[in-house]
Amino acid sequence: MKKIGLFVTLFSALHFASNAQDTTGKKMMDTAYAEYIGTYKFPDGSPVDEVEIAWQDTSLTITSDQGTATMSSLGVDSFSMSEYNGTIAFKRGGDEKVNMIDIYVMGMTLEGTKQPAAPGGTALRKEDFIDNKKSMAVSR
Repeated sequence: MKKIGLFVTLFSALHFASNAQDTTGKKMMDTAYAEYIGTYKFPDGSPVDEVEIAWQDTSLTITSDQGTATMSSLGVDSFSMSEYNGTIAFKRGGDEKVNMIDIYVMGMTLEGTKQPAAPGGTALRKEDFIDNKKSMAVSR
């Protein structure tokens, strides 16, 4: 009987953790995604000057002057963007921080560099994140 009670308690906790939402009803962002957010600039002559990676509603998005696409995780530091039939790979420097982005779309490879956050820019709030080290279930 104790095993059934423990199972029900554990199941309930996992259910509530996986459905964690803020007060606006939007799913909160996993802290693992925070390091991708920012502006990435591309060399002169590239089809786009820059892209913005942001958290929107329930997922990461990529936006440029060509449009916006939703990003779906493929694995560590890699995502797909089905709207443009492309993939995105983030690169890390020697400090293990994300510092570059490669976008593979329409037969092209675009390589961009992450820009430092602008002072006074849009700051992410602690409430926007789920700390996956404290949460047992994280939706991706």
